[in-house]
Amino acid sequence: MLWKIYFGIMLVIVILNHLLVGFPTTWETFDLIANIVAMIGLWCFCWEYRLFHRFFWRGFTVAFVGWLLVYEFLIPLPQDVAEINPPIGYEVTVKLVLWGLVAIWVLALYLYSSKKSELWD
Repeated sequence: MLWKIYFGIMLVIVILNHLLVGFPTTWETFDLIANIVAMIGLWCFCWEYRLFHRFFWRGFTVAFVGWLLVYEFLIPLPQDVAEINPPIGYEVTVKLVLWGLVAIWVLALYLYSSKKSELWD
């Protein structure tokens, strides 16, 4: 039940994030596509639904982690988002909470592709 609640929370966060940031560059569009596929994986994990093959989800989990790191640390923010200057403590707190939620998301994708053997057998 907690995973389903978590899915709902992440769905709202992803939708709000993409509505607020928008799609000013190709990177945001690619991020949306990666998030949609990851949300499908999270949904499949929560409702124990088998979709694609477990090797797809293993590879996607690795690629998703790589994309998250590239998107966070190498791609500059869109100009209108970069102009927002929240207090430093607020920004750090939000980043830590979001990265904690994303870490759980990656864990769910990993568990879906590796540990749910009864689903894949």
